[in-house]
Amino acid sequence: SQKLNPSHVIISSPVETLFENTIEAITSGVKNILVEKPMILNVRQAKSLIDIKNKYNINIKVAYNRRFYSSLQAALNLITKSKETIQSIYFEFNEIYPFKDGPNNRDEYVKKKWLLVNSMHVIDLAFVSVGLPLFSKSNFNCKDYDLNWHPTGSIFYGSGLSETGIPFSYHANWKSPGNWKIEWMTNSTRYIFNPIEKLKVMKKGSFNIEEVPIDDSLDIKYKPGVYLQNQAFLFGDNTQL
Repeated sequence: SQKLNPSHVIISSPVETLFENTIEAITSGVKNILVEKPMILNVRQAKSLIDIKNKYNINIKVAYNRRFYSSLQAALNLITKSKETIQSIYFEFNEIYPFKDGPNNRDEYVKKKWLLVNSMHVIDLAFVSVGLPLFSKSNFNCKDYDLNWHPTGSIFYGSGLSETGIPFSYHANWKSPGNWKIEWMTNSTRYIFNPIEKLKVMKKGSFNIEEVPIDDSLDIKYKPGVYLQNQAFLFGDNTQL
């Protein structure tokens, strides 16, 4: 039978198998790989992947499809048109489950890594336009270790500066009601993603929160963000990934 030699591969297997399937794709000779988040679950896997990536000289990206949401693209376009820049950021990554054992049908080890597995979607989106947190200028805290499925914490809070000097703060309480929320502040406008799929704004001089009409037809027809994400990976600008 004829052997396939794909130039691009997208790996969207269950979290438990992402790392192994990624290694398999790399060692099989694939040079362009897009992997469902989080791709790795611990430091050992991260170090191993870095070594193998450098050895095989590949282009590998983690798939954070919310970067391609219509709401995000609309906000970025409005900020560009205003000739302003993001001046500060606030976000929440609450994870609420109505059962004591956390997410259903998930491996115990995966649940213990739930911030990385799931919350990282909103954390990544909060920083996508201003650079990652500058660890020497930031603090990260957690409190309460009473969730049996996530023993490393249930309340998270912190603040700091991004790599580009933008102040940020965050809060999450996994035991109290709440959802995901991001706010980008410019000098004239507060851009609010709550829910993430929608864009709302508060203008200077008013406390009114108005929803911004957006063309979200691709988000509705396909899984939100996935169409433009895969288009960028296969045919476009990989720097967006």
